[in-house]
Amino acid sequence: MREAMDRVYSWKQEHPEEYSRFSVEMMKVERNDFSCLERIFKMAAGFVPTSVLVECRKLLAPDSEEVLSADERAVAASRVVDELMGLKGYLRFGVYAETVGDKDAPDQAEQFLIREFSLSDKDMSEEDDEHIYVPYVTAQEFWESLPSFIQMAIFTFGKGHSADELATLSKRIMLSAIQALPEIFIKLRDQIHDGSNSLLMCTLYYICYDHGLPRSAMALSKVSLGAKQISYIRESAKAVVEKLVETSVTNALDKKAEWTK
Repeated sequence: MREAMDRVYSWKQEHPEEYSRFSVEMMKVERNDFSCLERIFKMAAGFVPTSVLVECRKLLAPDSEEVLSADERAVAASRVVDELMGLKGYLRFGVYAETVGDKDAPDQAEQFLIREFSLSDKDMSEEDDEHIYVPYVTAQEFWESLPSFIQMAIFTFGKGHSADELATLSKRIMLSAIQALPEIFIKLRDQIHDGSNSLLMCTLYYICYDHGLPRSAMALSKVSLGAKQISYIRESAKAVVEKLVETSVTNALDKKAEWTK
């Protein structure tokens, strides 16, 4: 991943004017102009595999359960998360890359990701730097560990759910995201090296090299969101997720072979 971040840094040096325009757009957040954030959100959602989108749609649309249960791919995606929800102990997660073909000729080689999930009785992360150890917690414990602003966002987006349902759905989204990390990583890495997605490159530079997260947090803290604006943000997010679920489930776009189509 370090190589990818070096590519982001060099891209910015080669395209200073594009990044300057992006920075100006991000500053408009302080004036209640969220157009740049909306574009970033839509782009980021495009990297998310079906399994995560299915769980997000359950949060955004309480009545979507029946629709999703009629689709075999959506059911398969939910079944994986069901299994992860039932695991006790530490979830031991690892990802390995294997290149098949001529490594010196990228067009003739194909990279496969080997994803490993297993259980461990204890956290071995200090001795094992090749795996991530995720401790088992109940849905309520996971909910209580979330920062208050995340909880408020979930309350805003998850209208129509009970408190217990919000806690369970939050944990399901987290587990589905962990399970989907390899797909997200490969698609992100490929687009970084390609360098043709200027919005992605600007966003990554802004976050990784230009203190983008604290700057954005400070800008948003100065914004006074009314009920109309909150409703607009929620409905926009819901529309994007529902559209992506429909597209990715229908065309299986979460498969690596389809990512470039």
